[in-house]
Amino acid sequence: MANLSYTSFPSPIGTLWLLGDSRGLMRLKIGGTEEDFLQEVVGPYGPPSPSSLSLRLPLSELEAYFEGRLRHFSTPLFPRGTAFQRRVWEVVKEIPYGEVISYGEVASRMGHPRSARAVGLALAANPLPIFIPCHRVVRADGGLGGFSSGLEVKRWLLGFERGDL
Repeated sequence: MANLSYTSFPSPIGTLWLLGDSRGLMRLKIGGTEEDFLQEVVGPYGPPSPSSLSLRLPLSELEAYFEGRLRHFSTPLFPRGTAFQRRVWEVVKEIPYGEVISYGEVASRMGHPRSARAVGLALAANPLPIFIPCHRVVRADGGLGGFSSGLEVKRWLLGFERGDL
């Protein structure tokens, strides 16, 4: 792994912590402290250096996203997960900006219509929220469901994308 680095980005939903290298982005965490983030990533990824050089593209895309100028990310993503999790995340990446679908619909699009609960577990493990927009997945009854960074953050992201803020 070449030049693993991390940086932070101040956002309306709290500090975003990013981890990546010259290939692309591996981890994004919403909120928390630098110390917490580093403790979380050092084991699985190795010790990163504090630098934003290799993270310029995701940083500029996040800035444009939160300014309302970007609806689709082009940053190369390298999420770690099982084959099933990665398949869920690929389906979720295709949900258009400002739209929502249910956990069951994600499962159906994968060809596993009875796997809504497994989809929810895969989304809970999403290492790249916002870039893999798991906030766009809701319960079949329209309820928010869950979100690893809290329901207030999910509610804010959905409202932001709908233009309600």
